[in-house]
Amino acid sequence: MTERQLQQSIVEYLDLNENPAVFDYFHVPSTFSNPRFGKLMKSMGAKAGVSDLVFDIRGRIVYVEIKHKGYLTQVQKGWREWAQKRGATYFLVRSVAEMEVVLETNNVPIKARAVT
Repeated sequence: MTERQLQQSIVEYLDLNENPAVFDYFHVPSTFSNPRFGKLMKSMGAKAGVSDLVFDIRGRIVYVEIKHKGYLTQVQKGWREWAQKRGATYFLVRSVAEMEVVLETNNVPIKARAVT
């Protein structure tokens, strides 16, 4: 499974547990294969290292970085530090089951369980 496929699986899981009264989320694209498009996006405010998913859980900001394999880059570590200094919660997840733990940790009611 690629990291992209893992993120798609996590998004499918999140959609099964959709609960707008409790949480919502969005994806922040920060990697662009076309250098010209990447330059345009940077000029419009795109930032390197931003987490893959940003959540609002009952008014609290939660950042989730998705990694299938490997580790956080230095830029991603910098983003994590930036977010935590501002009181946000930051998670690194490597599976749908770990995403479920993030929801449970934040007291989000689970409608559909992750299949392990």
